[in-house]
Amino acid sequence: MISTFTEQDGFYTFKSWDDLKAICSMDYDEYELVELTPELYNEMLDAGVFEGHEPG
Repeated sequence: MISTFTEQDGFYTFKSWDDLKAICSMDYDEYELVELTPELYNEMLDAGVFEGHEPG
């Protein structure tokens, strides 16, 4: 399983890497996949990026 986060859609899980790339190609003209490291997660959390997108 591949877990993702976008500010537009919040958290989402894909069954495979190929599914993720296929959806990104359909939904976005250009996109960049960035690994959500613990350090980046904490920076984004502190910046309030995840507010309103808490996983259920």
